Amino acid sequence: MWMLTRDFVSTDAPEGRRAEVYSRNFTEDQAHRLIHRFRLLSDDGAVYGEGLASSCDDDKAFDPLDDFGEGAWGCVAIEYWNESQQRWEML
Repeated sequence: MWMLTRDFVSTDAPEGRRAEVYSRNFTEDQAHRLIHRFRLLSDDGAVYGEGLASSCDDDKAFDPLDDFGEGAWGCVAIEYWNESQQRWEML
């Protein structure tokens, strides 16, 4: 399950704009499971969107890219925030 929270494609604002795009299986009562920050990136490394996901280290971690990022924006990569290392890591 995932939720896109920031859109950097449809604005020039450096902070992006608020986005509300959800996975098909998203439900409000399960939103507390969205604890992993992710970014969707283009082939040149530009960040197109940010969001939250319920998984960051299995096949489901690719869902934001597969379900939305590739088709809607042409994204080719997804990164997750590693809290202990304080850096973004590509899957």
